[in-house]
Amino acid sequence: MQPLECRLATFVAKPASLLRRHSSAEKSWLAQERASLFQNKTQRGPLSFQKFGTSTRRAYLNMRKTKRRSSETSTTEARRPHPSGLASGRSAAGPSSASSSTTIIWLRGRGDLRVYDNPLLVHAQREKQPLIIIFTWSQADATGPFSYGDAQRAFMFSVIDELHRDLKRRYIQDIHYVRLRDQACASDYVELFDYLGKTLRANVLLLARRYEPPWRQLDDEIEHALKTMNRWKVFSYNMHLLHEPGAVGYTGDSPATFGHFGTLLPFYRAWERNAGHPPQPSEAVSWLPEAPQNLPWPETFSATIGDVNASEVIPECRELSTSSFSLVPSLQSTGLHPVGAGVARWDITVMRSWDVREEAVRAQLRQFLQDRLPRYESSKSRADRQSVSRLSPFLALGVVSVREMYHETRDALRRLPEHKRSKTFARRLIWRELAYWTLHHFPEAAMEPIRSHYTTQEWNEDPELIAAWQQGRTGYPLIDAGMRQLWQTGWMPQNIRMAVASFLIEYLNIHWMHGLQWFHHTLVDLDIAINAMMWQNAGRSGLDMWNFVIHPVTSSRTSDPTGAYVRQWIPELSQLPNEFIHAPWAAPESVRQAAAVRLGDTYPERIVNDLAEARRRSKRAVLEMRCRTEPHFFNDDGYDRIRVPILETGQSRLEHTGRSAGPHLYVWRHVFTRREFRGAPFGTLLSEQAASTKAPQLQPVALQDTPAAQGKIAEEAS
Repeated sequence: MQPLECRLATFVAKPASLLRRHSSAEKSWLAQERASLFQNKTQRGPLSFQKFGTSTRRAYLNMRKTKRRSSETSTTEARRPHPSGLASGRSAAGPSSASSSTTIIWLRGRGDLRVYDNPLLVHAQREKQPLIIIFTWSQADATGPFSYGDAQRAFMFSVIDELHRDLKRRYIQDIHYVRLRDQACASDYVELFDYLGKTLRANVLLLARRYEPPWRQLDDEIEHALKTMNRWKVFSYNMHLLHEPGAVGYTGDSPATFGHFGTLLPFYRAWERNAGHPPQPSEAVSWLPEAPQNLPWPETFSATIGDVNASEVIPECRELSTSSFSLVPSLQSTGLHPVGAGVARWDITVMRSWDVREEAVRAQLRQFLQDRLPRYESSKSRADRQSVSRLSPFLALGVVSVREMYHETRDALRRLPEHKRSKTFARRLIWRELAYWTLHHFPEAAMEPIRSHYTTQEWNEDPELIAAWQQGRTGYPLIDAGMRQLWQTGWMPQNIRMAVASFLIEYLNIHWMHGLQWFHHTLVDLDIAINAMMWQNAGRSGLDMWNFVIHPVTSSRTSDPTGAYVRQWIPELSQLPNEFIHAPWAAPESVRQAAAVRLGDTYPERIVNDLAEARRRSKRAVLEMRCRTEPHFFNDDGYDRIRVPILETGQSRLEHTGRSAGPHLYVWRHVFTRREFRGAPFGTLLSEQAASTKAPQLQPVALQDTPAAQGKIAEEAS
């Protein structure tokens, strides 16, 4: 199909004898325009979108819309029912109002990729004006610590593709795709919406809120700029969390929230008291307004908008005010998919493990609540059983509603006998809320330690150890099984994530940022807030330092007593008996020979032989850091102290004093610290050189660019 400007120009150029289907007014106007066009063709040059004339184009579109509305009025009852039956005798593509304005739903993949419990669709139905659904992508969305990771991009590609089919089936609606320049900022989006506003007379923008700090700021800038134009109404909805981070009202001051600051229990108490239960999820809408006619999307169309200088509204982007965007014909054309030319298709292996259809995901939730929730408390740590829900990838992108999960879980728990009710699964959702609360108040959490004095800790930066951990070649079966499962499926159970994180930090003494970045690019369920909180706490620098160390052999025996998990992901050990499958180096040579296991050949030797000594070195690095740290970073009991932003309006108490914080932005609070670190003397080794020691600056890299991934890709390609 030709773009709008080409189709319109061709139509105007037709002889009047071919215009029988049009009204007298249209025929008269088109004849005049045709005569004027050909009379001045040598002066006007080639027909183009700009040269055809904005007023001419709008006059024609208005004339066609007026005729179409009168036709729709007479044929509403004759519309065919939607094949899904959802409309109950009414067309899934509902009627539009007499207004010629357009509503835009803007999808970004942050909690909005679903039909059920989607307030954007509910609002669009209420507007009753033509509706267009768009998805935008820029390489800026794949850059930096708050970006989508490679595995999640491949996963999201399949999710959006399936959602497009679902919208088409239910509502006769398409998703239209836009690719922005690689380093798009607010001005680029303002130009895009200004163009759509002028082309489609769009005046309502609907979007889901994003909670990652840079994306939240970007959305605020876009909304402010559009509202400055005085013709846009912008509505944003919470589709990703049970409550807004600021609605929890958790400050740590109230006796009712007694406990260590930033830990789950006091946060949960404040959440229950101040926020309460979230709203019930809404049903899927039965119909949506039709899309406007003559969309400029069928073929690639690039535009540079000069009518509005967005840099006047957003000064920091002044040099980018002439940037362009492309309205592309397919999802593939956006650049969302991470696998480029010449790269092995690792995504095919990953996606074999997942059914991304929304109805299948909701059925998976119901099946889990019926079959596995009654056993969840006793089996949640068993890697050799199908004990967990595996819903996290869909929750991260919004394929399943967190409100639906919350209320369905509460209902399921009420139906169970008291002794089978699991508090843990329900609290997982509150733990997720805590992660977003933490990121909201500590936006640096995805990049640097919340306990700022931990930046001086010395770490092991051996690239061979890092690669062995990434590739599942540590010689410890549970660790290797988890990392191989991650590579092949983009996912692993929570208890295995904790085991591999503990091994990296407590036994290899490798900076937690290496783990965070590897998970960032390999998890299909990447959630910036959750990933940051887990690795910060594992690395001892978060609000809730882990109060445990996971032994790679002991935990292997307890979480996989049958050996089924290790055998599934490390088939080269599958013939070992259960007695030795978690510690193949301990097996007699005759047993290893019978199982065809040759250490250093079919399965790697251990990269750490003396686990106890490795733990002592790791602990020593923390204690030495504390000795180099100024005393004000610790309280009298040896707990770490951090600067915390004032979390409530008015005055807030400073720790250990009755003084008011007054106009200050921060107060000092102590955070949980493991007993083994509390007794160490602090500030005893202060020196100018030690005080200036900085941790290495780590930057996220693309998955295929890492040495570990290169080895994997080369191995799979061979």
